Amino acid sequence: MAMSKLTAAFYGCLLACSLLLVPHALAQDDEAATLRKLQAVQGDINRIKDRLQGVQAERAKLTRALRSTERNIGAIHKDLRRLNRQLDANQRDINQLQYDQQKLQEKEQQQRKLLREHIQAVYAMGRQSRLKLILNEEDPATIARTLVYYDSLREARSEVIESYRETADQLAQLGPKLNASRAQLQENRRQLVAQRDALATQQNERQRTVDALNKDIANKQSTLQQLQRDQAQLQEILETLQALIANMAIPSDFEPFDTRKGKLRWPVKGKHLNRFGARRSAEMNWQGITIAAQAGTDVKAIHPGRVVFADWLKGYGLLIILDHGNDYLSLYANNQALLKDLGDWVSGGETIATVGNSGGRDSSSVYFEIRRAGSAVNPSTWCR
Repeated sequence: MAMSKLTAAFYGCLLACSLLLVPHALAQDDEAATLRKLQAVQGDINRIKDRLQGVQAERAKLTRALRSTERNIGAIHKDLRRLNRQLDANQRDINQLQYDQQKLQEKEQQQRKLLREHIQAVYAMGRQSRLKLILNEEDPATIARTLVYYDSLREARSEVIESYRETADQLAQLGPKLNASRAQLQENRRQLVAQRDALATQQNERQRTVDALNKDIANKQSTLQQLQRDQAQLQEILETLQALIANMAIPSDFEPFDTRKGKLRWPVKGKHLNRFGARRSAEMNWQGITIAAQAGTDVKAIHPGRVVFADWLKGYGLLIILDHGNDYLSLYANNQALLKDLGDWVSGGETIATVGNSGGRDSSSVYFEIRRAGSAVNPSTWCR
């Protein structure tokens, strides 16, 4: 009876979502409206997850704790990625400013030397006025040459002085910029240390929760039942998403997904830990492929698409799902951090997440699926 009520409520939710799918609005590809619909379905999905998690009170409590911790870990890793890029940019700025400062100092020394030579030349001429120079010479040609040299020397001296002043001004302006860049570098380093400390705390909390969850699974039958519930939850969510995106507008310049069969790149390079369709347990088969990879490695979209799910899901951890049009979806699970948000458009080969072990896994990997109209298809026939 409880399941029939859940099913009725779920299909009622689907009907409400489908009524929102006005073809004309979708034809216009109203980005704001589409994003609102995705967010509405996200709320429905969260309610589905909460109801399914309520089956076992203690395990649900532990699962919610794991979800919260791994979400926090994902956010921290995303922030650490941003801070590391800022640190690299800070260091490049400082290196460039120091290089500019060195060149200006060398230029200043050369100008100072040249200025000194001009002053010595003027002094050697006895600091004579133009009138004295004319009166001291008898040959008109010699007078002319002397005046030209005198005027050239005076103009050159003025140019050297002005150039020296400009260099000195540039050096004076460079100092504060360099100090500001160094201060920003120190602040970013401070934030990085704080985030790493927070990450260590969250990772310890995660390990305690995972240990408690593993202790809760007392035998293989309990494990099987949990896997079945996790898979059923994912299937229900995919059906909910499929109802929303069935008529979602895809840009006209998108290459159809099915034309890329056998040519797509795997989302990450690594050893495949299982075969599609192989026995996962006595009553379950693998619907995707688990790819082992080092934690923090970039996870890349296999084809252009739109993010229709980006959240934590029991059994799959931090999960991101892309819609590629024509009823095709790709799923990337157990991530360390999600780098794209709900509604984002991504290009083929664009980084969308980083490899992790969320969802309670012991080792880092990416669980990867391709779905067509809700049914799992073998990724090995699509990717190379």
